[in-house]
Amino acid sequence: MHALTRDLFEEAPVASLPAYLEAFEAWRAERERCGSIREPSSVAVYRSMWWALAAWCTGRQLPLDQLGPEHFEAISARAAAPTT
Repeated sequence: MHALTRDLFEEAPVASLPAYLEAFEAWRAERERCGSIREPSSVAVYRSMWWALAAWCTGRQLPLDQLGPEHFEAISARAAAPTT
């Protein structure tokens, strides 16, 4: 049965920039190990995109483990919106 409240000693998820960066580096290392990323320029582009996502998410206190499709839709819509 799923509790409706958190356990007294359970820590709440934290929107941690280091958690996002660690996730990227783990992904990058695995992609390089598999040979699917070979160019440093590709890594630089992916890292830049991930940093933007990480900043957006941590600015909204969104922990990495709660990131869902609706968040990608929101950040994509924001990026596509005209600036004034």
